[in-house]
Formats: sequence, C-alpha cells, structure tokens
Amino acid sequence: MARPWFRQKAYGLGITPCSWEGLAVTAAYVAGVLAAARLIPDRLPHLEGLLATAAAIGLLTAALFAIGARTMEGEVRWRWGRR
Repeated sequence: MARPWFRQKAYGLGITPCSWEGLAVTAAYVAGVLAAARLIPDRLPHLEGLLATAAAIGLLTAALFAIGARTMEGEVRWRWGRR
C-alpha cells in the first residue's frame, strides 16, 4: 500500500486514522452506529430491537477493524507504549 489509512495506538489494542481515507471510514462507522441506534429499536419490540442493535454495531465494529487492519502501517497487536 502506498500510504496507510490508519496507524497503531501507543497503548492498548486499537487503530487511529492518519489520512483522509481513514477519517472517511471512521465517519462512516460513526454514522452507521448512530443510524443503527436510532432506526433499529423503533422498528422492533424492546428486546429484539436491543439485540438487533447490538448485532449491527458488532458487525460495523468488525468491519472497521478489518478495514483498519488491512490498511494500517505495522501490525495489530497489544502495545504497552513507546520504548
């Protein structure tokens, strides 16, 4: 890849956007989470809506993590800070 979209965080497990492409993917993720939290519970009964919302947010998070892992510099692993 020519330029990474994400970089690893200094502490813990995670990714941080470092280009406009990474910011666009993160913005789409946030929009998807907000839409799932707003639209799904209105269309289903209480428990089913809660479970469907949790499943949708889980899938969106997995997609964000997969995209981030493929387009980041370095590898995905737990970090204890810069040494």
